[in-house]
Amino acid sequence: MKNFLELTDTNHTLNNTITVRPYYDKSAPSVIIQHDDFVLYTGTLPEVRSFTFNCKLKDLYSVKVSLSYKDEDSEPESAVIVEQFIVDDIPLLPKYMLHSHYDASDDPTTHLDKIGTWCMKFDQPFYQWYHNVSGQGWLFYQNQS
Repeated sequence: MKNFLELTDTNHTLNNTITVRPYYDKSAPSVIIQHDDFVLYTGTLPEVRSFTFNCKLKDLYSVKVSLSYKDEDSEPESAVIVEQFIVDDIPLLPKYMLHSHYDASDDPTTHLDKIGTWCMKFDQPFYQWYHNVSGQGWLFYQNQS
């Protein structure tokens, strides 16, 4: 006989995958990819790469992609593109791109063509954040006035 937690089959972690693609001719750009303050990758990005990490269901966290170096003289058009960001099989880009921030641009974008950092921050637990940004109505919390 299974206990109650096994019967409900509740997953207590969020699976996150971020995919980044470089755009360049000769010299690959350098990036830093972070989950909160934990560095997932740092270095040149010669090809499309995906990075996976887990976090707890009620965590507040952020994901950052920083373009740390590109050869401005020989390749001013080189860039890094944040292609996908998926949380628990829910694709967040491009639909929720407005909820991200790129400090080198005033417009929401996933095309990082200037030295700077793109960030998507969850200031609520993910499913509460998703409920709000997807327009699913109000959430009521017990013992809250």
